[in-house]
Amino acid sequence: MVVPVRDRAESVGRVVTGVLTQTFSDTEIVVVDDGSSDATVAAARAAGDGRVRVIQQEPGGVALATAAGLEAARGRWAAVLDADTEVSAVWLARMGRLVDSTGARFATCGGEQRHVDGSSTEISPRAGSSDPLAGACLRSGAFVTETRLLRTAAARFHEEPPHADANPTAVIGGEALRAVLDDDGVVARTPERLVRWSDHLMIPPMDGDELRLDWAFQALDVLARSPIPDAGLLARYATIGGVAAARLRRRTESRMLFRVACLSQPEVRKHWGRLAVSYLAPISDRVWNPLDDEVVDPAEPVAGPVAEPDDEVTVDLTDPADAETPR
Repeated sequence: MVVPVRDRAESVGRVVTGVLTQTFSDTEIVVVDDGSSDATVAAARAAGDGRVRVIQQEPGGVALATAAGLEAARGRWAAVLDADTEVSAVWLARMGRLVDSTGARFATCGGEQRHVDGSSTEISPRAGSSDPLAGACLRSGAFVTETRLLRTAAARFHEEPPHADANPTAVIGGEALRAVLDDDGVVARTPERLVRWSDHLMIPPMDGDELRLDWAFQALDVLARSPIPDAGLLARYATIGGVAAARLRRRTESRMLFRVACLSQPEVRKHWGRLAVSYLAPISDRVWNPLDDEVVDPAEPVAGPVAEPDDEVTVDLTDPADAETPR
């Protein structure tokens, strides 16, 4: 999967998590950062998953970022996603099944466009159209095809760009579709709405711990809709959010998120240690909000009483802040 993105720290993590939680897990995600000035790169890396690769480049536009991602992609098949696209947990499995059952070289699905006013529009590929391109949905995430075809189309787009307001994803997808049709290849369609697009909202930018907490809640929302949520991913995002909430002194949210981490990976003692610390406000503040003249080394045990969890797991307070911020 190729994700070209610029200055979308508030939403790129949702896209990455959505792909990582697919029931079809044999995939990679290539995020191409097109010269972002915000925390987009940190958001993309927050999952801490080896399937995610981040490429950084100087600002050059969506088409160039897409081309760079396709060049770096190692799989035989590829799709292009943008930061406003959400995918169903069975998106790749359904598309893969469609390809396997038909022998298709290009597969396309339907989706739903969500508008700012809360309304939505259903969009589906239409078979039998006199225009072959009209029979496919060429939006972000709504088609998959051979990587080499997308690479060629992306290179052509960069060398001979169409009119200025052309959508690179649609144009590149259309070129790949034409190549399949010219070669008498099979094009498969499903009306299933496996993708959701949202109008981009201009919201006040967040940063620091507010942004990290938002990443966590977005990721947990995506994971909650997965048939088999990844325990490690759940614990990682819950920890990122729990530490951010603790720094913001939003203690209820901090405790709730640390509990999620404990339930996801009950065998990891550090999760229980963070949860225990979150119930001891003075110690929590010293660990995660040290005064300017009182820097607490998080690698040292915190002094003071420690509440043992009910199952008598030994609470390990060493390094209570590791994974507190994505790097």
